[in-house]
Amino acid sequence: MIDKILFWLKNSRLFSLPMTVLSWLVVFAYAIKHDGNIFNGIIALIGIACAHLATNLFDDYVDYKSLPENSQKCKCAYIKEGKATLRNVLQVVMIYFSIAILCGFILFLRCGIPVIGLAIIGGIIALIYAKLSQRGLSEIAVGIAFGPLLFEGTYFVMIDIQEFLDLPQFQGWTDLEFCEWMIKNIGVAAVPGSSFFKEDVNHLIRLHFAREKKTLDEALCRLEKMKECFRSY
Repeated sequence: MIDKILFWLKNSRLFSLPMTVLSWLVVFAYAIKHDGNIFNGIIALIGIACAHLATNLFDDYVDYKSLPENSQKCKCAYIKEGKATLRNVLQVVMIYFSIAILCGFILFLRCGIPVIGLAIIGGIIALIYAKLSQRGLSEIAVGIAFGPLLFEGTYFVMIDIQEFLDLPQFQGWTDLEFCEWMIKNIGVAAVPGSSFFKEDVNHLIRLHFAREKKTLDEALCRLEKMKECFRSY
């Protein structure tokens, strides 16, 4: 039984839950600060986590039925290998959604009508996510579900520096060497992107922008000097 639960949690892409948990945590912390109810918060977390995992599995279900075989090798491998059938997938989706609906019903009884509106929006996102994904529009659903919370808390940006690394004076450089060059020659500090990946990623740097406007304006002026690198070619 435990093995079966772990199997479905793995294939529901449990690793993607931090996005949901972090969004919930922001609201939960704010609510608790303003005398919110802890029980309601825990029930909400269980409900949205189950809805998230159900959406992931339903995405597999739709993709396996409608996408070409080659595009299913990774995500739907457990179905292709016969470890689960489409019926099994749909059954687990229904279990997840049933738990989410139960949580929603409890919150409706405790908090009133607004819960129904949020549940309807979440249900629509879950049902259309797979089709949006097939058309390259899945970020619309992700943006609606998580954008207002996640992106208000963003304070850094990853930048691709491959065009610089392709220039003769930077060829063979690591992202760390490029960041050191930026500090000495541009006067702007960046963090090597490779420090955030276990894969061999060497073409990204991270810039932090949680600073005063005058500091950011000065940084932009200094970054303008990097255009000189291209004027000789």
